[in-house]
Amino acid sequence: MAHSEDHRSDLLRQQEASEQGESRGFVPQPAVDEVLGPNEVILVDALKSHGGTMRRADLEDICLAQGVNRNSFWVYLNYSPVLERVAPSVYALRGVEVDPAKVAHLAERIKPTEPPLQDDGWTKDGAVWLGYRVNRNLLASGVVTVPARIRNMIGERVLELFTVEGAPVGKFVISGKSHAWGLTPFIGRRGVEVGDYLIIALDTDLGVAVVQAGSKDLLLSYQDGDGWGPQYFLEQATQPLSEELLGEG
Repeated sequence: MAHSEDHRSDLLRQQEASEQGESRGFVPQPAVDEVLGPNEVILVDALKSHGGTMRRADLEDICLAQGVNRNSFWVYLNYSPVLERVAPSVYALRGVEVDPAKVAHLAERIKPTEPPLQDDGWTKDGAVWLGYRVNRNLLASGVVTVPARIRNMIGERVLELFTVEGAPVGKFVISGKSHAWGLTPFIGRRGVEVGDYLIIALDTDLGVAVVQAGSKDLLLSYQDGDGWGPQYFLEQATQPLSEELLGEG
């Protein structure tokens, strides 16, 4: 595996040198797209078209627009031997000469992101709710933070996760630390985007959570005390609340 990755990196460096007129007697090599996968080719082409160095967010936008799956993008970003991170959220083609001034300029353009967690509280029927504004990290990972007071109150939990229509979308796992995860299936199914709002209502007695996405008005409705908890939605759903639904049968 290591030999294969070294060959891919060498191939990229040799092609760059050849394109710049710096090749010195290299044995002819296969084309990049014969060695790299199609997703890696898209990443490489995007970086090459921007001088070999880009902000991660810009690179992600181009790759997703060309059909790269978001999860695949993150895998290649972290593990592809032809890419390297040269500054926080700034990436370059491995083996290509990097301009420090350009890297510094790109890094300066990266602003700290607003934490996704917006608020938390109680629904009108006594369930805990958590509200988030989706950013790139949440969209890619499906991981959220849980306030310490909520975490201390409910502890570590694995809750069955449903949409407000009663459709199962996996499990919502609350760790003993500060994070919870399990939102990726819902995010993918509903086409959630950066800037959308998520409300997750938790009912620890039933062992379930309900997630919904919407505009800021959704968050405001819960902040105003008008939001419902999981039991209400599951009772209203086409599939009625039952022991079998909750995995207790």
